[in-house]
Amino acid sequence: MGSNFKKYLDSLDMNYVTYPADMDRELLWHDSRSNENICKASIINVDNHYAILLLAESEEINLDHIKALSGADSVRLVSEAEYQQLFPEIEYGVLSLLGTISNIRVYCSRKVFQQPDMYFNMDRDNEIIKIPTDEFTRRTITIVGSFG
Repeated sequence: MGSNFKKYLDSLDMNYVTYPADMDRELLWHDSRSNENICKASIINVDNHYAILLLAESEEINLDHIKALSGADSVRLVSEAEYQQLFPEIEYGVLSLLGTISNIRVYCSRKVFQQPDMYFNMDRDNEIIKIPTDEFTRRTITIVGSFG
């Protein structure tokens, strides 16, 4: 995880722990008690407003569920190229934590929300970050529902 991003989390007094990304999944699941809090994230566009979709690793994206919950006319996934245009300073792998920086709405899976901690794979930096779920949702505009 980039040192600038760690500095940002530190400036928020965010409680987080990092692990090496090559850490055995069995050890991670033992620590987390469930793989439902290992998160995957996507940027979506909901009626021309960007948002983050945060799902458990085991869930599939269902844009119709987001559309129904939000009352939106259109919901679509944002491509990595579009993401890079929107956020050129932030690596694609860090997008799951972007909501804490930019006040982007976060659609969070109920499976993830019900876990005590959230685990994010920071792809390019070979780290996994653990943040208490209540702390993450307190610092973001979070909508909880069934999106998978």
